[in-house]
Amino acid sequence: MSSKTANERIIFGLKVRQRRQQMGLSFSDLSEASGLSVSYLNEIEKGKKFPKLEKIGALAEALRVPVQELMSTELADGLAPVGDLLQSNFLRELPLDLFGIELSKVVEIIATAPKRVGAFISTLVELSRNYALQEENFYFGALRSYLEMHHNYFEEIEEDVVRFTDQHPLRATEGPPADQLARLLREEYRYEIV
Repeated sequence: MSSKTANERIIFGLKVRQRRQQMGLSFSDLSEASGLSVSYLNEIEKGKKFPKLEKIGALAEALRVPVQELMSTELADGLAPVGDLLQSNFLRELPLDLFGIELSKVVEIIATAPKRVGAFISTLVELSRNYALQEENFYFGALRSYLEMHHNYFEEIEEDVVRFTDQHPLRATEGPPADQLARLLREEYRYEIV
């Protein structure tokens, strides 16, 4: 994979996608015209791959645009809000990975309807400024949503608790006596209790 940043790959992919759609080309059409595989073109448009210079040349020729235009990080008016968003820290600050969301997916959604999504995000940013929301507030909100999604029940943790109590005969209902817990922490987990 190229050493291009995620933003550069995403912007390049958005430009290829926008131009392909403007020309009314399918992936197959562009594949045939450029000599690049359909799957590779798909990866490029999703911002996951950045082609080498000779492949960029083939793409530019197939899309009838100068190589410099494709490689520039400047976006056309329709996608300008996406570029602004990528350049800001807004998307980087969101804990997307916590929810299993890839940045490229968010950008793809934004690119589909940039004006509407841009207005929505601008509204969120404005609200956060007006209500002086801090980053911690966002993370607390994200954690609250995550807990609600899982009904505050996490199978892996429950299984770990059962395994632990099987290995260590502690009173689960009343909690272990302090001396028993202190011994366990010192002997098994090498904690120093002061």
